[in-house]
Amino acid sequence: MRKGFADNNINKNNPANPPSIIVLPAGFPCSEEELDYPAKKVDEEFFEQAYDEKFISDDLKDKYSIEKKTGLPVKLDDMVVKDYKLTKPCRIFVGLANKNKLLEFISNDCKRVLDDGSPIEFYINASAAVRYRKERDYARNILSVLKGFGTTEKSKTELKKDGIYFDYPKPVNLIKYLIQIGCESEERIVLDFFAGSGSTAQALYNLDEEETKTRQFILVQLDEAIKNKNDKSRSKTIFDITKSRVLNSANKFSNRRLGFKIFETVEDFRIEEDDEELTLSNLTMFDDVLLTDEQYQTLLITWALYDGSELTTPISNIDLDGYTAHLCDRRLYMIAPDFSSNALKALLHKLDDTDDKDFDPNKIVYYANNFDSVKQMELNEALKSYANKKSIEIDIVVRN
Repeated sequence: MRKGFADNNINKNNPANPPSIIVLPAGFPCSEEELDYPAKKVDEEFFEQAYDEKFISDDLKDKYSIEKKTGLPVKLDDMVVKDYKLTKPCRIFVGLANKNKLLEFISNDCKRVLDDGSPIEFYINASAAVRYRKERDYARNILSVLKGFGTTEKSKTELKKDGIYFDYPKPVNLIKYLIQIGCESEERIVLDFFAGSGSTAQALYNLDEEETKTRQFILVQLDEAIKNKNDKSRSKTIFDITKSRVLNSANKFSNRRLGFKIFETVEDFRIEEDDEELTLSNLTMFDDVLLTDEQYQTLLITWALYDGSELTTPISNIDLDGYTAHLCDRRLYMIAPDFSSNALKALLHKLDDTDDKDFDPNKIVYYANNFDSVKQMELNEALKSYANKKSIEIDIVVRN
């Protein structure tokens, strides 16, 4: 369903639209036949803080008892409407979109002006908000046929109760409804490339609780810095908000085992920028490379994905006489330094242990920078010449 006009609130309480004083003259239009809002008593400190922060913060609203629904714009004079018009001038204080066009409308005796060739007019609604109505020769705005699923303002209020501050979060009930339409099967994965506050995760958790299902989701969010000073949660990035929301949502269902993993794309820290698998002939003596825990896990997961595993594929730690290797989809990854002769013996022993049916690697991948040429030759010769009791043919791969 489409309409041939735009009708929107121009009150914008954010640093992108700093607050200022605008005088609405007598005769300014109103959608209501009668209104009567008393002036709000504020002092110089109020204006100093609002101008400094470039918006009217929640702290200011609380301090000066500014109403949630009708407090903005702040009315510096009594706002009195009769016969659908202001009876006297009223100064308002708020950030405004289309401010210049509003001033042009006021200068034109509150008569329509043109905006990009289309007639536009301004008025006050029942909540004292300044709105505009812009006629269009073509249908552009869409009237939603989805009703009763909540609003972004209500969602924002709910998030504040959990200490999460985020503008325009998607209504959870709306996302639940969309998931029910397109993702009935538990085998489906819900993908949200613009996770934002994490509404999709909460919607899926809630829906799975109602339907006793266990769907999976993937959320993608840039590590974008938060610029809004109104963020009381102290989150530094949008991703911090996403993570907090998903964690809070999961914790609300203590009777179920809900969890998630976080993966991050990072710069390639390896010395060699070459994904090609190496041969023993083109390697010389290397010094052991000390990887940070983050680099270690990054390398392990990157290799597993490169070899065809999924992000959700389990990776098991394997103890080889104090040396830790990792098993994933029949591939044994050896990244850590200090691989010793005792570790090699422990590896051969596990290959001979026919009772340990879970250990059956058919491919061993090791980190070249942590295996000098002597260790590489020892490992290669032992595995190639040794007929293990499980009769497993093992490929050996060397990687940077």
